[in-house]
Amino acid sequence: MDRLTPRRARAQQPGPRAWVEALAFAAHLPLSRADLDLLSPINDHLRDHPDAEPVPIPERSYELYRDEKRLTRITTHRLVTAGMLSITDHLRAFPSLAPLAMYELGPAPWMLIVENSAAFTSLRRILKGWPRRHEVGWLAYGGGDHLVASLTTCLETFEEREHPIEDLLLYTDLDLDGLECAQQAAERAREAGLPPLVPAAGLYGPLLTRPPRAVPVADAGRIRAAAAWLPEPLAAKACELLPQGEVLRQEALPKPRLEQLLCPDRTLLPQLQGQRSRTAIC
Repeated sequence: MDRLTPRRARAQQPGPRAWVEALAFAAHLPLSRADLDLLSPINDHLRDHPDAEPVPIPERSYELYRDEKRLTRITTHRLVTAGMLSITDHLRAFPSLAPLAMYELGPAPWMLIVENSAAFTSLRRILKGWPRRHEVGWLAYGGGDHLVASLTTCLETFEEREHPIEDLLLYTDLDLDGLECAQQAAERAREAGLPPLVPAAGLYGPLLTRPPRAVPVADAGRIRAAAAWLPEPLAAKACELLPQGEVLRQEALPKPRLEQLLCPDRTLLPQLQGQRSRTAIC
C-alpha cells in the first residue's frame, strides 16, 4: 500500500480589509502576514489622523508598534523601494540622522572634516589658537559609515548659524577604508547640494612622508579605484604604498608636526588645500 504524503498547508492569506484611499493599492496585493502587520497600524493612523504632523521615524515607529526600532530599515522595504509605501505621505515621518560632530571655530566659509579623534583634537587646538580668526572656519569629526550617513545634517547647522560654506575638505587615514569612505561621502555631498568634498591635500602630502605601518594586503584594483579620489601625485603615491600592505594613519602626523606644517604667517585655507609646497615647514 502506497504511503500517503500529507500535503503542505497553504500559507494563510490575510482576510479582506477596508483600506484608506492612500493605501488602496494594498487591496490588490498578495499580502503576507508580515505585510499586514506593517500596514494595518499605518492604515489605522491615516484613518484617524489624516493630517498628522510629520515626526522622526523612531517616534512614529513607537507610536504605531510600541517599538522605536520597528521601522529602522523601512527605507529598504520592498513596498517603499517599489514606490507604493511613502515614508513622507503614509507614515508622515522623516529620517532622524545622528548629527555630524562639527564646531564653529571661526567665521570663514569652509569646513574641514577629520576622521580620527586624535588628529581632530590636535587640529582643533591648533586652529583655536590661529592668530587671524577670520581665516578659521568649521572643524568636524566623522568617519566611516557615520560620516556618510550624517554628512547632510550639517546643512541645517549652517542654516541655524547663518554660516554657510564654499569649501568642504576631508582628511582621512591613507588606507583602503578611509579612501572608499571618502568617495562615498563625496557622492553624498554632491547629492545633497553641498560644495564638492575634496581631499585636504595639504595634510595628505606630509602624511605620505611619515613612516607607514603594516596591515594585511588589500585588493589592488579596489585601491586604484579608491585612490582616484586623491589628486596627483598623491594618488600615485598611495597606489605604490597600499598594495604592499602598508598604510598611513593620521596619528603618524602628530600635533608638533602639524604645528610646523601650518604656518601662522600664511593664509590658512590654501595650506589645508595644499596650494603650496607640501613638504614646506614653517
